[in-house]
Amino acid sequence: MFNYGYTCYQAERARTPAEQREADAQLGQLFAALGQVLGSLARPVHALRRHSGAGPLGRRACMPAG
Repeated sequence: MFNYGYTCYQAERARTPAEQREADAQLGQLFAALGQVLGSLARPVHALRRHSGAGPLGRRACMPAG
């Protein structure tokens, strides 16, 4: 069974400045890692779009005849 009383206590009490700095640092590290993962996943997509000549929506641009 989950202890809701302690969870409510943790949510209601004010954090000390040191605890807040630590939480902010951990959150920053989490988002930095997430950014690296998403960047590495997006790199191949950007390369495919660059080499296919497709526009931002995946459609080829209309080339004027001539």
